[in-house]
Amino acid sequence: MKLLLNGCSYAHLFKPDRLDLLAKNLNLYSGINLGVPGSCNTRIFRSTTEYLSKNKDVGMIIIFLSFYHRGEGSWAEKMDPYDHNWISYSGNGLNRADLLDTKFYSIDSIEKFVQDRYRYMGKFEEQQRLLFELVWFKKWLDSTNIPYILLNTCDSFAGLVEPYGSIVDAHLSEFYNDRRIFDLKKFMLNQWFFDNGFRGSDQEINDFKSRGIEPSPIWIHYQNDAFDYFSEFLTNYIKEHKILE
Repeated sequence: MKLLLNGCSYAHLFKPDRLDLLAKNLNLYSGINLGVPGSCNTRIFRSTTEYLSKNKDVGMIIIFLSFYHRGEGSWAEKMDPYDHNWISYSGNGLNRADLLDTKFYSIDSIEKFVQDRYRYMGKFEEQQRLLFELVWFKKWLDSTNIPYILLNTCDSFAGLVEPYGSIVDAHLSEFYNDRRIFDLKKFMLNQWFFDNGFRGSDQEINDFKSRGIEPSPIWIHYQNDAFDYFSEFLTNYIKEHKILE
């Protein structure tokens, strides 16, 4: 059986040999990484369900959640077995503009759509929709009877707790005290890397600074040594809490 990892670029950087080693430490055969740079959470949820609908060889699932503000549109030219025609986007525009079907869409028109879309993203109703998606995905994971770990990498619901605490808690109540889910209001993997002494590449940090941006630890892409440290931690965590049993 395989270890399935999915997420955005923060999962994509989990090298195949290191993912295979993590799988073997969990008594699984090998790892498969569906992480794609720039992914929104909807893409992560959908591609995970797509893979599981076609493959019955998964013994454990690890989900690295992405930025909650990202979205997607069905604008790609080529069909992908798990992503179909969908392209993720952020406030900066399309994350894979090279996939755009230019016979029907122009970069300019899509960029305008994305910019307009972000006028609404700050509304609680939009954040609530993301909560619904997350609750649905958890229920689907539970229905598979496949062990899983779900965690934030670069974002959290902490910003919603203060003004909408009771509503957020109502949605996420079944997430609390579930050892398969790292605290979605407090834990972020990238911050955890930073707090444990890891740093990103000088090139990435200097690139931010050259644009006049002081990079937050949660934006940085960490290196192999950080993933090795996390793999050891996660292996012990899974065994200690009997996630695979």
